[in-house]
Amino acid sequence: MPMDKQIYTGGNLLWLDDNFLDADYRGEDSDLKVWQRSLSTTDHRINRLLNLAIFPVTCLEEFNEALDDYLNGPERYSRFLFGVIDLRVPEHRPPVEGATPDPDCDYEPRIRNGVAAAERLAKHGIPFIFLSSASEGQKSLISVGLQGRPYFQKERRGRGSIMPQDAARYILQEFRANIGWLDLSRIAERMNLMRTAKSDAERFSISYFPFFGAHRDFVERWELRSEYVRSCNRIALRSPRSHSRNFILQCVCLAVERSHRNAPRHIEYLESVEATPAILEEFRSRRDNSVLVVRFCGEDEFSKKRTSSQYDHEEVLMSRVIEMFPRNKVVFVLPPDDSSDMLLSRLGMVPGVFYDDLPETRLQDASAREELLKRASRFVLHNLVGRAIEKSSAGGVRMQIDSVFLENPELLIDPINWDFLLEADRVAEKISDPNEILTELFESALTIMDWAEDEALAELPARLADGRPVPPERLFKTARSVLEEGGQKEHLPLWTVRAFHNWLVKSWNTPYGCVPEGHKHEADWAEHSLVIARHLATEAKPYISKPDRRILDRFPEEVIENLNRAAELLLDPPIETLLAREGNVDWEGFERHRWPHSVFPVSTHLNDRLHIDGGRYFFPHANELDAATVLFDGRMALNRLELRARFYRQRMDWAKRVLTQLPAAWARPLSHLLSSIEERKLAVEWNETRRNRMWNAMMAFQRNAVRISYIMYSVANAEGYRSKKDIDRAASKMRSAQSPKPFLEKIRGNRAVTFPALIVPNEVQFWNEQVEVVNGAMDQIRLIGRVQQATAEAEGTDFISNLFMSLHDGLLSSGDTPLKAADLIRFMYQPEFGMQDTLKAFPDVSDFAGRNAYDKLTSFAFQSDMLLAAAATGASLNQALRPILYADGYHFLSMLYDRRNMDKATAPDLIPAARNQLLEFFLYGLEGLAQQLKFVLYAAGHEAQASAIDDGLFRLARIPEANPEVLKQFLLLEEAEEGGYMVYTPGHEGQDTVKRFVYADYVDGVIHTRKHKS
Repeated sequence: MPMDKQIYTGGNLLWLDDNFLDADYRGEDSDLKVWQRSLSTTDHRINRLLNLAIFPVTCLEEFNEALDDYLNGPERYSRFLFGVIDLRVPEHRPPVEGATPDPDCDYEPRIRNGVAAAERLAKHGIPFIFLSSASEGQKSLISVGLQGRPYFQKERRGRGSIMPQDAARYILQEFRANIGWLDLSRIAERMNLMRTAKSDAERFSISYFPFFGAHRDFVERWELRSEYVRSCNRIALRSPRSHSRNFILQCVCLAVERSHRNAPRHIEYLESVEATPAILEEFRSRRDNSVLVVRFCGEDEFSKKRTSSQYDHEEVLMSRVIEMFPRNKVVFVLPPDDSSDMLLSRLGMVPGVFYDDLPETRLQDASAREELLKRASRFVLHNLVGRAIEKSSAGGVRMQIDSVFLENPELLIDPINWDFLLEADRVAEKISDPNEILTELFESALTIMDWAEDEALAELPARLADGRPVPPERLFKTARSVLEEGGQKEHLPLWTVRAFHNWLVKSWNTPYGCVPEGHKHEADWAEHSLVIARHLATEAKPYISKPDRRILDRFPEEVIENLNRAAELLLDPPIETLLAREGNVDWEGFERHRWPHSVFPVSTHLNDRLHIDGGRYFFPHANELDAATVLFDGRMALNRLELRARFYRQRMDWAKRVLTQLPAAWARPLSHLLSSIEERKLAVEWNETRRNRMWNAMMAFQRNAVRISYIMYSVANAEGYRSKKDIDRAASKMRSAQSPKPFLEKIRGNRAVTFPALIVPNEVQFWNEQVEVVNGAMDQIRLIGRVQQATAEAEGTDFISNLFMSLHDGLLSSGDTPLKAADLIRFMYQPEFGMQDTLKAFPDVSDFAGRNAYDKLTSFAFQSDMLLAAAATGASLNQALRPILYADGYHFLSMLYDRRNMDKATAPDLIPAARNQLLEFFLYGLEGLAQQLKFVLYAAGHEAQASAIDDGLFRLARIPEANPEVLKQFLLLEEAEEGGYMVYTPGHEGQDTVKRFVYADYVDGVIHTRKHKS
């Protein structure tokens, strides 16, 4: 499993360097001691909380042992590992002085040993840097594909550090960026926070604090503040009313803990509504210099909630606390609104008060809310369920929770509860902060973990380790008690309907679409997704069959109607029988159902089961089309529709599969376009406020792809590589180009010969289907050709051309008035246009016997029949030949360029027909462009990246040998920060980037030109 920064609570630095064999490097002022002090928990910097440790090793053998211990031990999933590699190191540790060397051991420092260590780290996805004095070391990294890794040269200034400051900062930044949770258990014990924990869940949630987003900002603010600020005896913290007691105490702990040197200490918490003189006096009598935290709720809330408090106003209580505890540290927690104005005024009279805000996930920030929930879910899943699974391993086989659950923890949470947790606007007060969320997740996870005692749960560890779905009744009901109590209970119908709606939109194939393509249990997940859909339909049916005002305020009536139609179909008895695989299915009445295809994709599993087991199809049509399928032509029309739909589906499935295999700058716009198509958001995206995002996604993809396409046609032809002179000329033109125009000209002039020679069809079944369609049109083509020939011999006219010109002239004879149905009838039947005339010369078609409707009935063959036959033949050929003619992507690249120049707008407002044409060209040409990228990567010597791109409808006719000129002049590769790689090519639009290696990046709907640092 790759390293996951969302579950780490500490970090290890694995440092391979044979310098540590020298006593000078192990002394008090050595690098080792400096780093041990820097990473220790007693240091005053931020990393004291990150729980860091250093593991120095001196040879490849020790390195492998240390890495194996990490990979096979419990720390792999709780501590982030970072490596520092000296390139020139021995394979074995040299013997101590006086010992006999082993003749089978290699004690000489060699570069190959450092490279071997680096390759092991790279294989396991563990980040590292090179820190070496070997000046020639970088050259040896090219052959193994490690040239893009950070490389630092050692420094030596007297007895100073061998590590440059840049390298030190880089390492510490990696720890800060990859550790997601702070382990506060020791601090919480020392500050006596655990005494009020009522359960294991509360003890767990108190022990960990998030180290990302606003929460990390809060920690770093306090860790980097001066001792003077941290020793202030008066601190005012503004906190949302929804923050829990334990979360506030965690924050206070982080703010004040370092200023307390004399353990043991503890924190006392007091709500203003419960404060009495006796409580304050009891606290003062302890004289132990502990911290008093007083939480104020604002005057209005105070007057409503005051129970045992003997103070009339909160200002009075604040004044009394200030007077009674002149030497104690007191933290005043205030609401973040104008209800605290009087309290702030009172604090303004007190010298030395320090003010700050507690971290929060802001309302309506859906992305921050989702990040918090996913990180917390992964964390609990690993620390609780994952470790329990490891302990339940038997037979010497170590079980670990499958990555599909760690990467997508929502797969284990009931969809209604997950939607409730994700709510970013009306957030329930009891699940608003990280501490409360961890507690709820921990408690819900406990409900499935009694598998040693409960036979019904016995198979769960194997399911979780194997990546198989968990039965719906075993999903976590996280925060269910919160959802069903008090003010939230009245919103339960809304959460249920919303969960059903979101499930139908996102989970038509697998839950939330997050199970990777080709997963070993993909079929099980598809079935599970349908089972959950039926469960949600059962829950939502009472609310959507008779929706109340709250439901209708959130969902339009049309959406409710579509949800109702989907629920009725999912809950129909034939579906239940079909899925249970028990007995014969009674299909009576099933045909009355219609799935709302326009808004909800149909379940892949249900569609397959209906097709395979039930012999039925889900057609996106009105009831009247059922009768049309009785006739052959009707069935053929629906078959064509099915072929087109299958083509689109297969192309999109392939595109999603290769997203992680393409360069990041290709994958980001492609991902946006695919989601817009798949989630039926084209019309929504292409409006005045969002059009830029869709347009920029296409433009970013085009700017990168057109250059790759140009490179392929510039360096290769049907016979092989072009001459060096041709390649040099093409590279020069590319560096000086100011627009895609010269690229498109080159592609247009070479594609007809070069593309079919380099890239060939791959999926035999698909292409055979297209050949069948073309074969079916051949008889019609031959028939029309013979009619054309016979007519030309008899009358000397171009018969087919005359037919279409007659159609054109006849329908326009009405002048400028709009065309009406009567005009069609007049044209087709009135004698002056001749559409109902019998053909004057009908050829011999005896060899067509049994294959043509007109083979013996020549008296019924009218001119209009030939007109329609020609039109039908064109339609069939259009469907069969489009995937071939547009396969190389040129039409997409050129149409987008032409539209940009034609409209001269940043994102022109194209008519729907033009938008659809663009996106269709995009789908048709995507695989061809990917194959061109694959060719160029092979040509540049990047075999690993090229071979990773899966083939779809097409494949390379041959794997090209690496050409040094392509690597030298056309391509630079670099690892992307978020994973994957970037492809840089020479030049770009705009004078400022000429003679630079660049690519077009697409981030948050905006195109950015990224320049290579060289």
